[in-house]
Amino acid sequence: MALLSIIRYPDARLHKKAKPVAVVDDRIRKLVRDMADTMYEAPGVGLAATQVDVHERVIVIDVSEEGRDLMVLINVMSFTNYTYRLTQIPIDFPLAKDI
Repeated sequence: MALLSIIRYPDARLHKKAKPVAVVDDRIRKLVRDMADTMYEAPGVGLAATQVDVHERVIVIDVSEEGRDLMVLINVMSFTNYTYRLTQIPIDFPLAKDI
């Protein structure tokens, strides 16, 4: 378990545009695990990679009361009410090499 430092507003790094994740590899898997650990420890219900100074399109969310329903969102892009691409992966699910 690695807890990451959360950067807070008005830090300018929060304005950096996140890049798409090209491949879900061991580095991204570790990032997701570390982000989840950090979010639960904070405590919080969601955390974007940009908030931990990693500027890639990765978000972890868990809005359940028990804290057992983690969703991982990779490469989410919204255009008004249309979601361009959305991938939800439970934290314990072995991630595919390509999305």
